Amino acid sequence: MRTEKALFPGDVLKEWRGSGEVVSFIGQIIKEPDVRNTNTKYTVLSLKTNERILVTTEIFPEFKYKDEIKLTGKLETPENSPEFDYQRFL
Repeated sequence: MRTEKALFPGDVLKEWRGSGEVVSFIGQIIKEPDVRNTNTKYTVLSLKTNERILVTTEIFPEFKYKDEIKLTGKLETPENSPEFDYQRFL
């Protein structure tokens, strides 16, 4: 059985980053998907907390800009690279 924690108004997503807990929320894709050879990156806005989440997933199924999607998974803080500052982006 998988444990999920539903997010409610007032919760902040950063509380779950790196916690290992599975969370579930609904969000909207707010930028065009970044399709790569082995995965797709989506920038999603949580509809409850109004925070941006960078989602990396398999290429299929495909989603489009402005789609509302339900996400379930573990939140991790991406590491910055010399090419991109994820902390500032999110």
